Amino acid sequence: MRNIALLALSMTVSTAAAANVAGTQTTPLNMRVQNVCITGYTSPEYNGAAGLSRTWSAVNLNTLGGGVVSAVRNVTTPAIRALGVDCNHRTALTIAPIADITMTRDTSGGGQPYTFQIKGAAWSPTNPWSMAVSNGATGTMNRSMGNGNTMTYQYYERLVSFKLGGAGSDLNTAWSVPGGNYTGNLVVSFNYDE
Repeated sequence: MRNIALLALSMTVSTAAAANVAGTQTTPLNMRVQNVCITGYTSPEYNGAAGLSRTWSAVNLNTLGGGVVSAVRNVTTPAIRALGVDCNHRTALTIAPIADITMTRDTSGGGQPYTFQIKGAAWSPTNPWSMAVSNGATGTMNRSMGNGNTMTYQYYERLVSFKLGGAGSDLNTAWSVPGGNYTGNLVVSFNYDE
């Protein structure tokens, strides 16, 4: 009987499971993802080659405002997009205040050169060449990728509208601008941390 009990104990010890020992080996990884911003509404879409610079289609302010600009008549235009930039998620874009626009008289057909400025101040008889800047659809955007995933990115937009021309009253500085065709550039500057 005693021999049988020792045999049973011996079998119990020899069949017990071995202790499970676990370990890990770790390789630290690091990388940098650069922020990137490109001009929106490029063709083809998301074309990084379009880069940071874009010249939008020329705008005729008379046509846009629906009328003649003179010392006695002014027009107000609807807002036009002056900036459209796509950036990866959480990129902070800093947009500089839009500078005054210098308009230069075309002298190719003769006549004296002349310049005046469209300013970012409220329209008045003493400031008859004015523009107003506003934010467009600026913020975090979500776009369905069509496979159940959503792309989240930042979009920045600036819109500019104009009120141009005089009111025909005294002290109306629009009288000082000679008639003719004028051209200028509306420039929006921006930067971001890469």
